[in-house]
Amino acid sequence: MAISEFAFGVITGLVANAIDHTVSYGALEFFQRRKIGRRVEDAVAEVVQPLIPFLKNEHIKEYQQELLIQACVDELKPLAEAPEKLFQASLDGQKIFDNLYGDRDLPREVTDEGLENVYLLLFPRIATLLCKIPAAVKDWENQAWTENYRRLDEITAELTALFKKVDSLANDKANEADDLLQTARRTIAQKIAIELDLTGLRSDKPLSGKFNDFFVYPEIVSKLVNSTEDYDTETNLSYEGEQESFNTFVSLISRTIVFGAPGAGKSTWSKWLQRIALSKDWQGIAIRVELRNLAQKELVSFPQLIRETVGRHLAEGVTSNKINQWIKQRQIIFILDGFDEIPPEKRDEIQQWIQELNIAIKNCPIVITSRPLTTNHLEELGEQWELFEIKPFDEPRIIDYIQRWYKYTSLLADSDREINVKVLAQQWQSDPTIEPLTSNPLLLSTLLMVHHLDGSLPSGRSELYNRYVKGMLGLWDDRRKVKAHKISLSLKEKWQILRGIALYMNFEQKDQLDEGEITQQLDRILEEMKLTCSAEDVLETLRERSGLIIGPGIYSFIHKSVGEYLVADAINQGDQRDTSGTRIDRLTLFDYRDKDRWNTIIFLWAGIASVKDLENFIDSCIEAKSYRLALGILYDQYEKFSTIYRKNLIDKLLCGQIELGFPQRSVYYKYYAPFDYYSTYIPRALKIRSYNLRSITEDIGIERLLLKVVNKGDVSWSNMKNPQNEIRDFLWTFFTVKIENFDDWKKSIAADPPCNGNNELWFILTADRIAFKFFYGQIDFNVDQVYQKCEETISSLQGLIIIYLINAVVQIDIDFFCKDDVQLRLNQTLNFILNAPKESIDSNLLEGTKIWICYALDSVMDIQDKTLEEIFDVQDIKDLDLLLNFKNKIQSLFDMGSIIDQNTFQSVIKFTDDLIKMRDDAVLVSREDGKAIAETIYLNSIPGMVDSIKSAAAEPLSEGMPLEELDW
Repeated sequence: MAISEFAFGVITGLVANAIDHTVSYGALEFFQRRKIGRRVEDAVAEVVQPLIPFLKNEHIKEYQQELLIQACVDELKPLAEAPEKLFQASLDGQKIFDNLYGDRDLPREVTDEGLENVYLLLFPRIATLLCKIPAAVKDWENQAWTENYRRLDEITAELTALFKKVDSLANDKANEADDLLQTARRTIAQKIAIELDLTGLRSDKPLSGKFNDFFVYPEIVSKLVNSTEDYDTETNLSYEGEQESFNTFVSLISRTIVFGAPGAGKSTWSKWLQRIALSKDWQGIAIRVELRNLAQKELVSFPQLIRETVGRHLAEGVTSNKINQWIKQRQIIFILDGFDEIPPEKRDEIQQWIQELNIAIKNCPIVITSRPLTTNHLEELGEQWELFEIKPFDEPRIIDYIQRWYKYTSLLADSDREINVKVLAQQWQSDPTIEPLTSNPLLLSTLLMVHHLDGSLPSGRSELYNRYVKGMLGLWDDRRKVKAHKISLSLKEKWQILRGIALYMNFEQKDQLDEGEITQQLDRILEEMKLTCSAEDVLETLRERSGLIIGPGIYSFIHKSVGEYLVADAINQGDQRDTSGTRIDRLTLFDYRDKDRWNTIIFLWAGIASVKDLENFIDSCIEAKSYRLALGILYDQYEKFSTIYRKNLIDKLLCGQIELGFPQRSVYYKYYAPFDYYSTYIPRALKIRSYNLRSITEDIGIERLLLKVVNKGDVSWSNMKNPQNEIRDFLWTFFTVKIENFDDWKKSIAADPPCNGNNELWFILTADRIAFKFFYGQIDFNVDQVYQKCEETISSLQGLIIIYLINAVVQIDIDFFCKDDVQLRLNQTLNFILNAPKESIDSNLLEGTKIWICYALDSVMDIQDKTLEEIFDVQDIKDLDLLLNFKNKIQSLFDMGSIIDQNTFQSVIKFTDDLIKMRDDAVLVSREDGKAIAETIYLNSIPGMVDSIKSAAAEPLSEGMPLEELDW
């Protein structure tokens, strides 16, 4: 019998045995049974066929091939006859291998022939096939044996692609590395590929999906650390895409720390980085270590970690000499995930371990991920460590993720996958309650889950978690008519059990528990609840049916924030006690207010707590001078408080009773303005010193709270009580663009601008923002009233508003608007411009429109060797002419039908031509001379400019904090 026929026969028999124990189709008529059998055989054949070339390429003799395949089948037969064990291994062939051979040797016939290395790769492949095919047939049965074979086709395609990718690692550059390293690379690559690439091919969990289908690469920015000051500065260096990340974190930079907020995707990114490190571009191995695991046991040496990663059956060959050889050739990368998940009392020890690792592995790369810490353990690692940050999702990433979710989630029928993703994303981002949730990958997936299954969205973050957890605990299973197995627990009982686990883990400062410890805690919880079911059955039910608990072996919540929400709920209920008998409530939370581990819990609790409890908590924080936390909660739950309570707190802030001595930064404002080619080119930065408030993710600036105060009408410019300088400066920038009460607006623009900049520039900023708000429909005002107030206060503001309305049209993103909306905005804006007196435009401003740029700090970094055009990313300086660009934009809008009225179009063109003529009549320097002068002065001023940039960069930034991002 040929080896191909033998392999197909025994593996098909194995899979058929598992199917017989998984589904029941004996009652079906003959031809339907035959059709099912043929489809299964075809699927098995597609996966088994590539195994034969794989074995031949490994130079395995034919009798050895038969021996290997038979050994795999014999070892897997007991599992085929007890499919529940396959599900206990999460339908992961690699986990089956690890569980089976974790504490025993490989089959004797394999070791006698010296075939261990091949068996390490072959067994997980056949085991994965055994996991996937019966599960897919079970789905087919649930769908009443319809003609849809997509699940089987998908499985075979995924498996064959995965094995081909792993095998390719040994083909291209096998001669460049030793055999042991190659085998280790392939073993690790296959292990994580099975875990990541084949995840979600089962449909019995509410959350499912393959890693590649849902992974959206986040924006990662570099952070520069000033060694003499206590702050960071953030550059505009962004690292995106596989090759760039490989170059940055694996190939070029040796020591990196990547920070990210809860749910930002740090662990997901670290798994992705491990996978690309095991690519054909680099002949090394990637060792990914979850630091919470490392902290729970006696610390091991890094050689031992390498041996654990490659597996006990390869470990014997990984000698000290071999490891030293790999280090010398820079063929190891350590990815240390989750420093924040280490208990505080263990952080010193782990920090020392990392420092020793740093010395031992020399130039081999190390990457650490963590939430931001209040302790300085990571800062003390040394200046050689480069800092990066995973940023929240921006709009393109949000849209990309929503598209992926609707395309790949198993929850949806094909008829439900069509959706206008861009419109949905914009709707969510325009909702002040939902918008903060969309930039976090975890919460975005939660939003999509709740939105689909509940048909609506909650009003806040905590309510979102509430509905999510309830849904995962059974409400959505009930809707889908999925029945629990073995035991039946009510939603309330499951909630209480998980809450007990979350409280224990949080007080013990653990993010995961081994099976023995969690079983022991479940026994205690079940006894207190007077439930008779076993801890093992409860654990299996929670793991397999809720998707909130991950196991087996080591158990944790699917995400740390799920456990944190359950702790917040327990505090709100106040019905639990700690080991000393003290009630766990708001007072407990206050005692732990300065601990990293409790920060997210505080803000989740704030979303569900009563107003009275929340006010008492803030009052206690004020009394204890925990001002950052008090004001952070006020901002986070602003609408929850009464107007009287809010005004009382704000009055304390304005009159200085709340001290602004907490961490500072500078907020830089970007604005459009003429390029000043008559003076030395130095970026004219507008900035105000800000103060950091605590939030659920990263620190936020106090300006965001002040903006909310102004928008809610809790303070007016006229009734302010001598606010502190920075507070007053921020309020000036808010009120001068808030044209609702004309008398109050007149008083604000008549007042002095912030003192740390040129007055003219602050009014340029004001006109810029007024124009954008008017164009985007955020304010509506009467032309005559605006000009009257300008004449009574700042007459130059008249002409500025005209120019900046023109700029708003030039900068418009047409794709942002629907056709009717853009027509409305354009008509309002163009009518305003046409009715404005051209004579009110200052001649210097008019002349300056010839070279029009956006002033932003990131525009002037690293420019020593760049030309004027390169700095502003233009091909020719004439492209920066505001009036010519406006005229061209109007022509384009008319051509595409956004301007319907012919008379309006002609009037605007004439108006623009008149302005250009006025400008040309007054100009003293030709365009060519102006350009030459600009470049000459620019080039001559490089040294001074660079000094200025360095001086500006020596202050903490918040990317300029563009006002439109603050919803001005």
